[in-house]
Amino acid sequence: MLLVMGLNSNSKVWPESVIQGIVDEGFYVIVYDNRDIGKSTWMTEEPLLVSFVKVLPTFLIEAFVDGIFSFIFDEDGRFNMANPAPVEYNLNDMALDGRALLDYLDLEAAHVVGASMGGMIAQVMTLNYPERVLTLTAIMSTPGFDTHDLSGPHQKFKDAM
Repeated sequence: MLLVMGLNSNSKVWPESVIQGIVDEGFYVIVYDNRDIGKSTWMTEEPLLVSFVKVLPTFLIEAFVDGIFSFIFDEDGRFNMANPAPVEYNLNDMALDGRALLDYLDLEAAHVVGASMGGMIAQVMTLNYPERVLTLTAIMSTPGFDTHDLSGPHQKFKDAM
């Protein structure tokens, strides 16, 4: 079973109890870090802003996060994609990473579970390499970032943000 974590979360976010429960059911579990996170190879340099934020006191980090959420989400609580930043890679590349990991481990196919953006990666992996995915489980995920046809987040969620 290939577990794919989401944006800015490394493979250690998967609780040991969850992994052990899957193993106890007889599955071989694979976790890995996506590009530019955890112990993966970094495709880009860590932005100076990220290095700076890491040393800030908690109250300033919270204010910073609130400001970021106001900037990246529109009034409906959706990702603000009006001026997306240029990217070094995309979900297709990250799905290929999952397939390449299966190749490296000499596995024909796997059950693929993705959380948040990891669910997006898992969906793209399923679409691009269906012969490699036995089952797909997407947790807390959407089909992608530009999903205006889907209902937005509930007002209570937006208020909590």
